[in-house]
Amino acid sequence: MSERHVVGFAVSAQRLWALVGSGREPDGLLVDAHGTLAALDHDLRRSTPPTTASALAREVLAGRPDEKRAAEVVRLLVPVLAGVGERVGDGTALWLQDTMWLDWRAVLDAIGLTGLASVWATSNLSWPWREGHRVWWPIVTELSPEVLARVEAEFDRTGDRWRELLDALPEDAFVDEDGEPLDEPEDAREELAEVLDLAADWVRRAVPTGLSLVLVTDGDL
Repeated sequence: MSERHVVGFAVSAQRLWALVGSGREPDGLLVDAHGTLAALDHDLRRSTPPTTASALAREVLAGRPDEKRAAEVVRLLVPVLAGVGERVGDGTALWLQDTMWLDWRAVLDAIGLTGLASVWATSNLSWPWREGHRVWWPIVTELSPEVLARVEAEFDRTGDRWRELLDALPEDAFVDEDGEPLDEPEDAREELAEVLDLAADWVRRAVPTGLSLVLVTDGDL
């Protein structure tokens, strides 16, 4: 069955951007967070032309990220974040199966989580390209300290009210981004509640650090 996953790291955005063009060597920078680096290397060695995560990282650190391999370069971000950031949620991921096609923003708006709705699954961090280049997959979303504080306040203000509103939504509220109804709306409702519980925990863990929370969404298209 198709699925997507979201991982989160508390990290200094300034420190992350400072790596690009820093001239440092990739040794010791890339950390294999739950097999992500090994999986990326496995795929890169079988790509055309074959390469390695270390080679791609060296180009980024030299200030010359390979635009022709943009998606693979962006996938470096998880091993980089594992090296310079702090994984939130005790190493857990948000697993999206029944909600991977859901129009999340519409549902989040409907249950009063408008701040989270405004940033969820938004590709707003173009690392390692500062401008003029966007990669649509994987999705990399930065919640700045200011946005994090706003989202935390939203969770605190609504309390369990968001769950009550979610339970009260009609099945036809669960649609994909084309407005088509999901096949299993009740499964999506249940999974969304579980994911939002974890997301709230991530936000509350990240806020005291004073850093950004960077979310990387990857998996099946």
